[in-house]
Amino acid sequence: MQTNNRMHKLLITLATMLLTALNAFCEQSRPNVIFMVSDDLNCYLGAYGNKDVISPNIDKLAARGTVFTNAACQFPVCGPSRSSFMSGLRPNTTGIISNGPSLYKTQPGVKTIPSYFKNHGYVTARAGKVFNHIDNNEKTDWDFILDGGTSPEARKRANTGNEVLVDAGHIHWNAMWRDPECRDEDLADGANTLSVSKWIKKKKDKPFFLAMGFLKPHRPLIVPKKYYELYDPKKLYHSWSRYANEVIPATAKNTAGSKLEEAITAEQRMGLNHAYYATVSYVDAQVGKLMQALDDAGLKENTIVVLFGDNGTHLGEHLCWGKNMLFEASARVPLIIADPANKTVKSYDKVVELIDLFPTLIEMCELPQLDELEGTSLQAAMNGTADSVKAVSFSQVQVRDGWSVRTDRWRLINADPANQTLLLYDLKNDPHELNNQINNPERIALVSKLKNLAISKGFKVK
Repeated sequence: MQTNNRMHKLLITLATMLLTALNAFCEQSRPNVIFMVSDDLNCYLGAYGNKDVISPNIDKLAARGTVFTNAACQFPVCGPSRSSFMSGLRPNTTGIISNGPSLYKTQPGVKTIPSYFKNHGYVTARAGKVFNHIDNNEKTDWDFILDGGTSPEARKRANTGNEVLVDAGHIHWNAMWRDPECRDEDLADGANTLSVSKWIKKKKDKPFFLAMGFLKPHRPLIVPKKYYELYDPKKLYHSWSRYANEVIPATAKNTAGSKLEEAITAEQRMGLNHAYYATVSYVDAQVGKLMQALDDAGLKENTIVVLFGDNGTHLGEHLCWGKNMLFEASARVPLIIADPANKTVKSYDKVVELIDLFPTLIEMCELPQLDELEGTSLQAAMNGTADSVKAVSFSQVQVRDGWSVRTDRWRLINADPANQTLLLYDLKNDPHELNNQINNPERIALVSKLKNLAISKGFKVK
């Protein structure tokens, strides 16, 4: 009897040791994730066909990953967009439709990408702006907060240079840019990149989920002078020249962007455009440093890399500036996912959404599925085993409860549902949205179908 008991205890001990070893092996074999979100990054990138921008590091990442050419943010404003993609829920579900509320206070107990990965054996770390708010609940999601910080001397250097301010009458309408003689790390994104690069090279016993939130190219556009010197502002693409004769409802435009257009001079218009390009190149340089750190640490082949913009931004498209609009320039975002472990398609031109990121990473890292997520995994699209993962994408704004439905070819915008301010664009034949087809009798059935899809997501239709 004693022999049987000893044998039983021995078997239990061996089984426990085996399970522990198996769990440790599974954790170590899971891929790391680097999750980079850039504030107000639109599709002015080489990988997206812009021939003027200098973005070699992002383009290099794109060359080894999948470029999603028609990705949509769910809300073209920082706070609602980030609350949405970090939770995998639509803005109407999170209840966050402005920059004010915190996701964790609005939705207590909500599962987010870092909390879910942390609960499944990942070390979690972040630097910079990932959520729009930093509060005590958010901090518990991260094992490490890697913000680099800058010294008084660095801030002094960063405060030099030629400054231009376009005064549109309100701090949120204005535009400012400056070209200081300073180092990359004298500014927040560069300091954070330096801190994160050092952390990547430290040995870890578990896989990691690392979120890097670049503050740029959000205004004010302050980056080292050397990035401005990469460009001749007169030779850059000037989008606004396409829209000189455009007539669209004023309610389709953001007030801030319209006010800035009214205040800006022709020279300042070129200067602001130039500053954005310079700032994109600055962010690109930080991406390159992070990828080099990953390579130096020997982790490149076991690390999924994601890069995207939280929302787009207008640089004169539709004679408007900024975001919080439902046109392509604001609602469409760059999205690149590189998975070194699998052969993936180079480009995917069907519609996808940022809420798809959470379920995609869950599947790629072989974590348990979360049924409450409202996005769809993109892994089948990346692997080339699914022609289309969804038929439409949705975006919305708080202003007048506006919304947009986009298919692979069409975009329907209802900028003011109470007054039925509708715009319809054929993006296959009119990618710059110059010809509003809402009054085309041949499109009545299409408009009705897209309206019904909007209703299904809780959007208002008169």
